Amino acid sequence: MKNLALLFLAAACVCCSADKIDDLVRAEMKRQNTPAVSIAVIRHGKLEKTAGYGFANLETKTAATADTVYEIGSITKQFTAALIMTLVEANQLKLDDPITQILPQLPSEWSGITVRHLLTHTSGLPDYTEAFDFEQLARNDYTFQQILDVMKTKPMKAKTGEKFEYCNFGYYLLGRIIEKACGKSYWDYLSEKITKPLGMNHTCASEPHKIIENRARGYVLHGKTFENRDPITSSSGFSAGSIVSTVKDMAKWQMALGRSSILSKTSWTQMLTPGTTNDGKPTIYSFGLVITKVNGHTAYMHSGGTVAFVTHAVCFPDDDLSVVVLTNSNNSNPNRISRIIAGEYVKPLGLPEEKPIEDKEPNVTALFRKAIEDIAAKRADPNMYTEEMRKALFPDLIKNAGEQFSSLGAIKKITLIGKETKGALRTYKYKVEFASASLDFSITLTPDGKIAGLLAGSARP
Repeated sequence: MKNLALLFLAAACVCCSADKIDDLVRAEMKRQNTPAVSIAVIRHGKLEKTAGYGFANLETKTAATADTVYEIGSITKQFTAALIMTLVEANQLKLDDPITQILPQLPSEWSGITVRHLLTHTSGLPDYTEAFDFEQLARNDYTFQQILDVMKTKPMKAKTGEKFEYCNFGYYLLGRIIEKACGKSYWDYLSEKITKPLGMNHTCASEPHKIIENRARGYVLHGKTFENRDPITSSSGFSAGSIVSTVKDMAKWQMALGRSSILSKTSWTQMLTPGTTNDGKPTIYSFGLVITKVNGHTAYMHSGGTVAFVTHAVCFPDDDLSVVVLTNSNNSNPNRISRIIAGEYVKPLGLPEEKPIEDKEPNVTALFRKAIEDIAAKRADPNMYTEEMRKALFPDLIKNAGEQFSSLGAIKKITLIGKETKGALRTYKYKVEFASASLDFSITLTPDGKIAGLLAGSARP
């Protein structure tokens, strides 16, 4: 359910052969050491290409196809946001309704939080994926009351509306708000309003005990060995991250964004408009979508992650191009694959050439190496991080990151590939070659050398 990263207007259109994309994806899979990848490309409102590569199940050697079902993680949030807008259109809900008015069992301290705050991640609420052990949360069924009882004891992370702070719990609450407003289960309402009308017949809840045809297994890489990871329960991620789908179904959703009869033009415009903080400044997030530009090209996107599944869906409206990439291992980087594919259609959307730059600050590189190695060894030092980062990372997120980093093996090589300065902050971009895979990282430092940002596996803008 964690996630982030984005992309891109059309200059010259690049002709591309399907075979070349197949070759590029397979090469990137080998580079990343990914068991399975399924992709969909939508161009000019039509399905241009779907394909699957590798194995959806390593034990049975079942090939991945365009019909393989993957957990999509936080891309679920797009559907939750759209369902909220159907209720707004039906006058069953208002975006500026206080959430305590809709769900009276919520603490009175949350009375200043509105539906809009939840949609735009500006509520300031703590995140339940940090309050619970994430793997325990994913494998067990928790009731709303059980989760709420824990969350009531957690302090706010920020004042409501003060800043953008990604929060899965906010989207979990939106699911409960949907159920209260429509009088149906989230899953029934999702089927009624989105999946059935769009013909998304393989999109549903991630139920581990249910037989879901063509479901992929999820894998966690430990050193050079993959291990099975059970599918998550639908009650854990719920409306924040428990949908499973195929690239064919997700292509239908991408074609619907901004133009389907599911929502009015006015509602789509709201969904695609970045949120704002109390001081009127726009954030990068709208309703279930990250909004950004890469090389002047507008992009709407979201990534998803559920420990063993990592996913990415991006729409470039100015280019009339969308790409969906679903994968089934924790070490995958679908964001990078999506840019490789997009660049074959519109050249400026591709990855920049990876050129090492002279490393004039080896002390920074040494600090970066120490941070990554300490996380992997589960000995991360909170004092290396800013206060805000300490609150966000420790203890749960840093623990989850440690499990992922340690699974990649020892660091073989670190290459500096970029540096930028914004105000007092310096950001360094590295390519890190581990024993079993390569990942792109960025680290942001304050003037006194504290880590103010650490991002792994993101596609570089």
